[in-house]
Amino acid sequence: MRLWQLASGKLERVLEGHSGGVRSVSFSPDGRLLASGSYDGSIRLWDVATGAQRRQIDDHAAGVRSVSFSPAGELLASGSYDRTVRLWKVAAAQAGTESQFEGHTSAVLGVSPSPDGKQLASASYDGTVRLWDIASGAELRVLGGHSGGVAEVGFSPDGSQLASVSLGGDVRLWDARTGTEKRRLAGHAGAVYAVAFSPNGTQLATGSRDRTARLWDASSGRQLRRFEGHSNMVWGVAFSPDGETLATASADRTVRLWSVDGGKQRRVLEGHTAGVRGVAFSHDGDWLASGGEDRTIIRWDLSKGTHSVIGEHPGRVYGLAFHPDDRWLGAGSSDGTARIWDLRTGKHITLSGHHNEVNSLRFSASGELAFTASDDGTVRVWHADSGKPYWVAPAMLTDPPMLYSHRGWRSLATGVEQAGIGRSEVVPVTAWRKAIEERALWAFTESAKAGEPADVLCLHTTAAELEMWNLRLDEPLGSPRQVAGLRQVLAIPGGCVTLGQEGVALHRAGHQPRPLAVPGLSQGVSTSDGQILVVTDHEVHAFTPTGEPLAHHRVGIGARVVALAPVRDQPKARWLVVGYRDGNLDLVPTSASLTKPSYSFELVPASPPMAILLGPMHTLIVGYANGLLGMWSQLDGSRLAHARLHGPVVHLRIVGDKLYAATALGRSLVWDLSVFYAERCTLLKEVWQDVPVVWDHGQPVVASPPPGHRCSPGTAAVPGE
Repeated sequence: MRLWQLASGKLERVLEGHSGGVRSVSFSPDGRLLASGSYDGSIRLWDVATGAQRRQIDDHAAGVRSVSFSPAGELLASGSYDRTVRLWKVAAAQAGTESQFEGHTSAVLGVSPSPDGKQLASASYDGTVRLWDIASGAELRVLGGHSGGVAEVGFSPDGSQLASVSLGGDVRLWDARTGTEKRRLAGHAGAVYAVAFSPNGTQLATGSRDRTARLWDASSGRQLRRFEGHSNMVWGVAFSPDGETLATASADRTVRLWSVDGGKQRRVLEGHTAGVRGVAFSHDGDWLASGGEDRTIIRWDLSKGTHSVIGEHPGRVYGLAFHPDDRWLGAGSSDGTARIWDLRTGKHITLSGHHNEVNSLRFSASGELAFTASDDGTVRVWHADSGKPYWVAPAMLTDPPMLYSHRGWRSLATGVEQAGIGRSEVVPVTAWRKAIEERALWAFTESAKAGEPADVLCLHTTAAELEMWNLRLDEPLGSPRQVAGLRQVLAIPGGCVTLGQEGVALHRAGHQPRPLAVPGLSQGVSTSDGQILVVTDHEVHAFTPTGEPLAHHRVGIGARVVALAPVRDQPKARWLVVGYRDGNLDLVPTSASLTKPSYSFELVPASPPMAILLGPMHTLIVGYANGLLGMWSQLDGSRLAHARLHGPVVHLRIVGDKLYAATALGRSLVWDLSVFYAERCTLLKEVWQDVPVVWDHGQPVVASPPPGHRCSPGTAAVPGE
């Protein structure tokens, strides 16, 4: 899109970000915002004065044909080829804290913390750079415009600029404070994989598929130097602390050292047996580290010219970094983990939690935190000394709805936050609350009877133990229980269920754990409709809350989470809802009277489901590992609504007419489901009060409600309608 001055005809600004043609644009009444709708299915809001993208909305399932602001500018309407018209609150669409569409939509390839430790920048295959608030985990800004996936991003040493490079071959510099693009650097003849600022911030180095590294003037964008010598693509670049040497890592299995001033090759470092993915200098400049596709990390002594293998990863080694004190070295790997190596002992700690390859690791300037970027679409923050996650949300309580995360306790109904232990504005000061705050990896509650307050808390501790608590008496139910290889904990009325290396077991106070024996290896466990459901390779086995076997059902390979759902017009019949690792959903008959539906669930993501919840009016609400939250109709498989949060959606609860959802990284949202519970006439009256529209021969027509209609404004609602 291009903005022009009407008086002079001068091109004012180019707005880039859509991955498809732009079909429609609309200025807000005050002229401050511009909305655009594209064939890529997204709506974007732009700041007219700066050109910065304020928000991206991806709710439509097809291209957006038209966008238009309301006369007051409070609402934005969009029409799509998915045959829907949608209304958006502009204020909510601009909000950057609890948006219903946040986070990357594809693999995150690079990450960089700001020098002051307050913000985090991430680069993604979805073509965007995103800025995050490290303390809260909130997404602050989206920078779009690259011609391809963004491979890496980096802050300048003073934090004023961001540099990003893309697989489309472009290099861009951004104002880190405003998010506006400052300039583009052109010259590479292929995808650009790596970028780094010089220590004084005046220069920029990039590495490319075209087998070259290049040096740029950061203020003018002028190319200063071209480094040639590699026989294959350049995957990594790094400046020495004094800024005099540039190191490049290549798919040709070598690391090369270059003179920044003269551009001459100083040394070729050979030792890897496969392509070298990442390279980093120690902060004192004495050492260089490199990691590659041979799964090894090599440390090079630059003064002696020797090298040694620090350690081996289970997968390919990608982006790596020295800790600020140079005693530690961190690296991401294709096995889905990152490792932080102690360079004195050779031992390491493992950062586990991502659901796909980890492409990059960086440390904060203080050394307290580590940051990782992954193909699972998330950015994660860790305590560097222990490897424990920093962004967490181990518990969601429902009476009232509250979330405990790294931000403290927060009421999901009111938004009131309360950080720290020992204060009671949000959550009463109790022993069980302190147990959650001090040692919960996950915590779940359940009530003995539907509609009553929860009475049991099941705590999966960071020490891989099970703690059971009586919430009413505020006391533990016995001592912590050791469960070998503890992977999952669930709460049931009066007890807990665990999944460990020896299978699924039922735990009740005063009783020994009761194994729930199933043939084959237990892959997962769920609770639904008063039953415990154990997932194996090909079957789901149902048990009573006391551990008595009920039935088993054949399912496909890759089942992950399951639930039991009522069948319309058959009150006693149940579907077995199965969520598979590839993201697909399925309805499996649990009795001979049912026939498997012929339809499929539409628009499911290619991501493992984490939780399934039964919604109103025969709907299914599913949270996915990639942050997608969706509502589907059981009756025809259509997707009725969706949102996207940062991180795996692990917490789902319906309280009253509200859905509360939260991710493992502490992001949350609330859906108002009252429309599903309202009577038909009540809904029609609300529609007619705002928009006089009727259905005529298959088309919506602007017209007053038919005279005498039982749902016309002014008539009493008909019970049951």
